[in-house]
Amino acid sequence: MISARILIVEDQGITARDLAARLLHLGYHVVGIAASGPDAIEKAEAACPDLVLMDIKLRGDMDGVQAAAQLRSRFGVPVTYLTAYADDETLLRAQSTAYGYLIKPFEERELHATIQVALHRRALEKQLEDAQQRLQASETRLRLMTDQLPAVLWSTDCDLRFITGVGAGLSALGIGRNGLAGGTLFEYFRTTDRTFPPIAAHLGALHGESREYESEWSGHIFESHVEPLRDPHGTIIGVIGLALDITARKRTEQALQESLQRLERALAELRAIQQQVVQQERLNALGTMASGIVHDFSNLLSPITGLSELLLLDPLLRANEERATHYLQTIHVAARDAARIVGRLRDFYRSRTDLEPRIPIEVTRLVEDVIAFTQPSWRDQARSRGIRIQLDLDLTPVAPIVGGDAEMREALTNLILNAVDALPEGGIIRVSTRMDGAAVVIEVSDTGIGMTPDVRERCFEPFYSTKGERGTGMGLAIVYGIVQRHDGSIEVDSEPGHGTTFRIRLPSQTAPAEVALESSDNPGRVLRVLLVDDEPVVRETVAAYLLHDGHMVETAVDGRDAWSKFCAGAYDLVITDSAMPEIPGSQLARAIKGLSPGTPIIGLTGFGEMMEKKGDPPGALDLVVSKPITLAALRRAISHVLAAAAQ
Repeated sequence: MISARILIVEDQGITARDLAARLLHLGYHVVGIAASGPDAIEKAEAACPDLVLMDIKLRGDMDGVQAAAQLRSRFGVPVTYLTAYADDETLLRAQSTAYGYLIKPFEERELHATIQVALHRRALEKQLEDAQQRLQASETRLRLMTDQLPAVLWSTDCDLRFITGVGAGLSALGIGRNGLAGGTLFEYFRTTDRTFPPIAAHLGALHGESREYESEWSGHIFESHVEPLRDPHGTIIGVIGLALDITARKRTEQALQESLQRLERALAELRAIQQQVVQQERLNALGTMASGIVHDFSNLLSPITGLSELLLLDPLLRANEERATHYLQTIHVAARDAARIVGRLRDFYRSRTDLEPRIPIEVTRLVEDVIAFTQPSWRDQARSRGIRIQLDLDLTPVAPIVGGDAEMREALTNLILNAVDALPEGGIIRVSTRMDGAAVVIEVSDTGIGMTPDVRERCFEPFYSTKGERGTGMGLAIVYGIVQRHDGSIEVDSEPGHGTTFRIRLPSQTAPAEVALESSDNPGRVLRVLLVDDEPVVRETVAAYLLHDGHMVETAVDGRDAWSKFCAGAYDLVITDSAMPEIPGSQLARAIKGLSPGTPIIGLTGFGEMMEKKGDPPGALDLVVSKPITLAALRRAISHVLAAAAQ
């Protein structure tokens, strides 16, 4: 990786500080932050940056394009634009005045790759500039001091008799200044075994042809050019020829070509390494949470397997309606809790390939989900070390915020895990929410070891850690960046031995009115339903739900069976699994819609969130519902598609 000194030119302070934190995270050296064009020129003159990241839309009399032009002309520093307005005019200006552009918001890997390409491009241009300067200087010396240049300038009369021959290239041919005078081309080449310059070129010049051939002589590469000499009447009176020693130029061109090939290989290796790093980070994160997830699932499976086994083995227990009902309720609650763990796992590890959408976030629910997800760290793993960590919640109802749901989960998770690390002997973690005017305040406090003033001042710096090999120094830096991107602020109060409090302030926003889904009550009429699923347990469960509500149910074990039954019968609704062998649910739905466009179709899948994120449901599915499905969710889905079909 090529490191560099980078100057940030951004008139939005929050954006500039966030960008600086991300650059530090990537290992670059930020030499300054400027808020205007004149400020950028002043700081560039003082700091000599390798690259300028420039907001193309700057306030004041000088915009980003004008500032970039001055930076290039005065200091030769390359500029990469940052823009949130990717219209055609903006892109055209960026391409003509800078090394590229990044469209806000962007991910760290995009920022890193763009910077690396700009630095490599500048290095290559510098090499080309140096080579061109050397070539120009060489050509200038040719014009001013022909005798000292690696070239041969010669001429002949109409009998091909040499008249002149000058240039340092004569010595490369083993000929003195007057070595050609008086002789002819034929005599010269008859008495030597030299093949430079080619006789055919000179003879052809007499017929009005202009020839160029590269020839090598004594380790030197020459480029020759010949033209006929004519009198004012157009009669050929001789030949003039020029042979340039282009050895250095050829070597430079070859070196540049090799450098370009190395750059292309380096870029390919960089892409491969980036993919490996991203994959490794995902695996590391999943491994960190694996033990806690296994622990939670083991606890939840215990009542499910144990109590269901007792109910199956003991007829007397089944006959005891009160105890049987209690056991079934316990089994049901455990299964619902397991489903919530799967949902939280999807939330935390969903794909980050696209920018996360900004949505209304209900803060209390967000905090409760994070508390549940981090429970293995602050409760179970703490107990395994012989210590007790108590977690107190004081969640006052607050207004929703708007932002990235996964990012806010990551920020709160880091704060809670940081609090756990601050309690090596156990203690109390307190999480609270409240309103402060129009701001939503989230506080995470602990009764742990606290921070010294020096540590408190530097705790948000990237790579600054007091945990030794156990810490990367990026947890709080990530929190700081996330809060800044949400237009918020974060404060820290801490004293050695008296614990630490992190206080996040975020702008509140009234959540838009949600479109009410249809009631979770029974739709009110008996439906003839075709149910398709290749998993017998799922098929039996959903069928039981439908039969419980009084519907008539026909089941199919796969897509082929379902198609045969649909063609032979009449159905008000089709419910199908999305992932089936041979004929998947989406393909079955398209076939059914082709035959009966008005038939509503519901898809069941374990990948509902993924399908929604990618713009699905695909094809002819009217609605996709995530597994495991509850009776209430099934009723809502049926009411939804029936209402849509009636419009």
